[in-house]
Amino acid sequence: MKTTSVLFVLILMAVAGTITAQKTAFEYLKNVPVAPDSVCKCSLEIRQNYETSLSSLYDVVEDDISKRSKANEDYMSGNEGRIKASMMKEMAVKSGISQQELEAMSKKKKMTQEDKQALANKVLQQHNLSMDEVKNMKNMDENSRKAWAQAYGKEQMAMAQANKNNPDIKATNDKAMNQVALMQEQESIRNQLSAFETEITNRYTTLQNMSGKEKLEADLQKLNNELRSITSIYECNECPAPPSEDVKHWNAVIRKIHDTKIVYCKQNTLKMIAYLNWYKENLIKNISVYDRAEEIQYQLTSSATNTQLNIPAKGIYSLQALAGYLSSKQKLFEFKNFDIQNFASEFMK
Repeated sequence: MKTTSVLFVLILMAVAGTITAQKTAFEYLKNVPVAPDSVCKCSLEIRQNYETSLSSLYDVVEDDISKRSKANEDYMSGNEGRIKASMMKEMAVKSGISQQELEAMSKKKKMTQEDKQALANKVLQQHNLSMDEVKNMKNMDENSRKAWAQAYGKEQMAMAQANKNNPDIKATNDKAMNQVALMQEQESIRNQLSAFETEITNRYTTLQNMSGKEKLEADLQKLNNELRSITSIYECNECPAPPSEDVKHWNAVIRKIHDTKIVYCKQNTLKMIAYLNWYKENLIKNISVYDRAEEIQYQLTSSATNTQLNIPAKGIYSLQALAGYLSSKQKLFEFKNFDIQNFASEFMK
């Protein structure tokens, strides 16, 4: 018996260790590889090492998100019975219908019209309403409905004030007020994060639109046409070697193509680095906001299901935001469309 107890404690410690050992988005950020000193002139090996390290970290974060989501799904599935019972109890209090009646109704394949009518009447009675009042509301104009709603609201507030010493009513009112406060905070946070995510997209779109890609393509097209005009007369098996003037001309055009690409890369990569720095700086500011948004969602779920939930894995929202940043970091070389190693081989000798 003692051995079993010790084993059980060890298992609990192992599980707790797994949960507490979960990395935060801040900790993952420390492992993001540093960008090469010269994006436009670095070797292919340096670029590949950077992109491989970044891709590996992205995969680790995505795997972590998947595992945490699965742990939470398993937890909710394992507590389905408890959640359902708590919701039934809460519904019984609010509707005035006993749990036995609710369970009986839930087992019915189809409710009769009489069942529906009886259910509606019981629920309305709990809120000091009658079916006739509800029917009359359909015939009211907008001003009448507003006046009725204000009057009803004052009536409910007066009743709550009159029964403020009733512990059951106080608990219900406190819970409702807490839910309202949480929903208001949730809305504010959603707006803040939505604005941040919209700006991420807008800044990147502006970066692409202002890159001068169309001009680059037009300039390169002209230069490549010039190259073809030089080689066209030598494209045969027995053609003589091109004269030195054509070799010089060819190499000058190759150099110009390379320099044009370098200028395009440098100008836009500086902007990309500035964008990624802005992204990281503002992600760091918002990680705690993502975590708070997640916490509010869990609290609202607990309140809505009338069940105290102890979610095993948190930090998913901020990890998802981090994954978005890592995805953008992989675009660092977006404006480098050439390979330094192959440049020398393009010259004509």
